[in-house]
Amino acid sequence: MSIANLLLFSAPVVAQPSAGGGVATSQLLSLLFSLITVLAIILILAWLLRRFNIGAGGGRGAMKVVATLALGRNERVVLVSLGDKQLLLGVTGQQINLLHTFDEPISLDTADSAQAMPLLFQEKLRGFLNKTEKS
Repeated sequence: MSIANLLLFSAPVVAQPSAGGGVATSQLLSLLFSLITVLAIILILAWLLRRFNIGAGGGRGAMKVVATLALGRNERVVLVSLGDKQLLLGVTGQQINLLHTFDEPISLDTADSAQAMPLLFQEKLRGFLNKTEKS
């Protein structure tokens, strides 16, 4: 039952007075239960869409954010995997700059959880920056 159908069918229920001159309590409870059910379904569907990233291509695209490193309040360095290449991007509030392209992917896999990821990324970034300063 769609929301439009629910509204069409519930309007006559509210408009019809009972024998006592008012709307019956059972009719109001039925209407209230229907509205709560519809709202619950909408919230559950929104949660599922957000949880499984269905609205944005399903998360199965060739582009993924591998790691990010905040440099300031609005500045960060982002490592993006695009197919078999990785791009190091500088991101600010106004623009995005390509800093470097890695032909062979940088492996950031560690046995530790996500807490070690920023530290490892930071080490790799420092090593890259030291190489570019020397050359």
